[in-house]
Amino acid sequence: RSLGLQLIHFLYIVHLLESSNHLHLKILSPPAPASTLRSNSCACRSPKPGEVSLIPAAIRAALAGEDFPITRGEQRRDFIFVGDVVEGFLAAAAAPDVDGESLDLGTGQAYAVREVVERIWAMAKATGRIRAGALPYRPGEVMYLAADADRTARLTGWRAEIGLDEGLRQTIEWIRGKPNPAT
Repeated sequence: RSLGLQLIHFLYIVHLLESSNHLHLKILSPPAPASTLRSNSCACRSPKPGEVSLIPAAIRAALAGEDFPITRGEQRRDFIFVGDVVEGFLAAAAAPDVDGESLDLGTGQAYAVREVVERIWAMAKATGRIRAGALPYRPGEVMYLAADADRTARLTGWRAEIGLDEGLRQTIEWIRGKPNPAT
């Protein structure tokens, strides 16, 4: 089973790369402006139905006073605020020299997953426990993922402006303001 999941993960990554290459070939024949933008870990809903990404799931558990199971949380991710992702897309669309480029939208700084969840717990004054180590790592888990923010800044003039703590604070307040923040 583990080997099968690793193969599926590998094929998924190959599919993403090939889709990007195919898009560029189609759009650039005949030549037309096109770029690929990849946002890193964003505090938003997962594209998979029924699955929520780490930050909103952790915030909801913290606000509900629930325990929150995670892996050991050693994997490091470059978390970017959703407003910065929008600004990054707008900057890339307006930049004159990005045609045919693949750009990362992120901060360039990676944080340990456990550290991020601990920050959420402190900010939300959570009463539940962070159950680090309660979940296994996914097969083929990428342990470090950060954007090449300097390259994106050189080509577009754009950099993410909202730091991790401010982004978490805004996201906690937004979720807290929902009629039923635990759902």
